[in-house]
Amino acid sequence: MIRAVVRATICLPTYDERDNLEPMLRALGRVLPPGGRVLVIDDGSPDGTGAVADRLARELPFVDVL
Repeated sequence: MIRAVVRATICLPTYDERDNLEPMLRALGRVLPPGGRVLVIDDGSPDGTGAVADRLARELPFVDVL
């Protein structure tokens, strides 16, 4: 029997989500399987969502930002 490790990546598109992003990422972090990742995709939100995403990516090891 072959057992494969399954990894999950959640792609989270954002736009003007500065106030919602941190609670969402922290909630996702509580339910991600081992090795799971969250990719935050921000397209230049004028409210500073990208800066919040970058800060959280430095703080939370499962977060990446595009």
